[in-house]
Amino acid sequence: MNFGEDYPIPKFTYNEERETFEISEIEDKPIGIDLHVTPQVNSAGFINLGIEPEVSARAYTVPLGGASGTEVPIISTRKAAAKITIKDAYTLAIGGLIESTDTKEIAKCPCWGISQDWVVYSAQTPILW
Repeated sequence: MNFGEDYPIPKFTYNEERETFEISEIEDKPIGIDLHVTPQVNSAGFINLGIEPEVSARAYTVPLGGASGTEVPIISTRKAAAKITIKDAYTLAIGGLIESTDTKEIAKCPCWGISQDWVVYSAQTPILW
C-alpha cells in the first residue's frame, strides 16, 4: 500500500564520444509512505503481522556537472520492520512515520549578495484625475 506519488528519477549513461553523461531513461520511483503487511491467522484466534513501513521523500538535488545543468535527485528513505501478534478484531495503531521539516531558501544576486527583491524593485505613483 503506497500513500504518496511517483517521482521521476533520471538514469544516466556515459557518452564516450561527447565525454558527458546523458539521460538514457526515466524511472518513476514511488515516494511517500509505503506499508507492507503480511498477516497470518492462527487457530487460537490471534493474528501474526509482519509490518514493514517505509517513508521516503526527495531530500535535495546534486548537480551532475557539465553545461546542461542536469541535477540528480537524492531520495531520503527510512525503513522499519516489526512482527506483532494481536487478537482477532483488535486494532493496531502505527505511529512515528511522519517527519516535520522546515526549509528556507534565500535568493540573492551572485555578484552583490543582495536579495533579488531589491534588484527588481520599482515604484509606482498613482495619478488621480
